[in-house]
Amino acid sequence: MQLSAWAAILATAALLATIAGEAADALRAYLRYRRIKAEAEADVAQHIARGLTADKPPQPPHAELN
Repeated sequence: MQLSAWAAILATAALLATIAGEAADALRAYLRYRRIKAEAEADVAQHIARGLTADKPPQPPHAELN
């Protein structure tokens, strides 16, 4: 093989590695988004379970300890 063919192969490999790295970054960002969204939904469910939507006014978190 000629030197230019090896250079083309190496350039292609570098490009594919870059694309794979970008895809991995995008996947990490998506998974972080899903985790944050799930935590927020759990917080909402917890507030509802505490009765914040009931007829009584919301109680501060420390009031439950008294």
